Amino acid sequence: MKTAPAGLVSHLLANPRTRRTELWTFTLVDGQVARYTTLDRSVTIDSVTWQAGGPVLRRPMARLVVGIEVDDFEINVEPGPAEEIAGVPWVLAGRLGILRNGRVLIERAYFATHAEMAAGVTSLGKLYHMSGRMGGVRGDGASLSIPCRSDFTLLNASIPPDIAQPTCRYTLFDLDAPPQPRCTLDAEDFKVSGTAAAGSTARIVQAALSEDDGWFSLGRIVFTGGPNAGHSRSVKRHADGSPALLQLVNAFPFAPGTGDAFDLYPGCDKLHTTCGAKFGNLPNFGAEPFIPQPEAAV
Repeated sequence: MKTAPAGLVSHLLANPRTRRTELWTFTLVDGQVARYTTLDRSVTIDSVTWQAGGPVLRRPMARLVVGIEVDDFEINVEPGPAEEIAGVPWVLAGRLGILRNGRVLIERAYFATHAEMAAGVTSLGKLYHMSGRMGGVRGDGASLSIPCRSDFTLLNASIPPDIAQPTCRYTLFDLDAPPQPRCTLDAEDFKVSGTAAAGSTARIVQAALSEDDGWFSLGRIVFTGGPNAGHSRSVKRHADGSPALLQLVNAFPFAPGTGDAFDLYPGCDKLHTTCGAKFGNLPNFGAEPFIPQPEAAV
């Protein structure tokens, strides 16, 4: 049910034609908030300001129903080249998933006089219009189409959201992953640089490495020199030796030459022991390692 300040109700009853503008509030999952108004000047209500001159915002027509109904609607955002949300250009924020699961709230502010509208301050307050939770974003590079759904869709969510499992569900080295890191490790802290040794092929790289057998298994190698510079491949198996062998999941475009430089990153098998002994990251281990095996459950 919508509620409104008593002064606004009295004003609307006495004035069939009134002055109003829309207030848009975007709240991201990390708590950052962006506020815009469709008026040509900023609007301040209760010490909160909605900025003018932001992206062009469009919404569908709204309707009122009796009872509970899960409503879908879609908003359109057309940002300028320099306009950002959460410090990221709008279009890039859509591609990175920064907007996903955030909320959009659309309200209407009413003004008693032209002077109030010109000042961007209202004595009548604002009225809820529509809101929703943002989903997957579509865009053409110049604008974003964002589907929104009612909060009632949360009733369809699986409980618990994660399946209990003994192996970690997080991605290794996700420090910069949106909307927030889970593993929290930085790949640069574990990087090892080296050079390819004689006898290397496009699928098996040989190199002088001091790390234990298997340290780089399931990891990644990125060449920084030679014909494969800029190319990256996953490491299937790391075998210690003189030289050590790095068997790749997929071959490089070219066989590395002797002395070609590369950066090497370790891999993780998602086990509790590996997280602690290899990475020292047990506080961020994303699994339940001590759940009983199905055949041992009573």
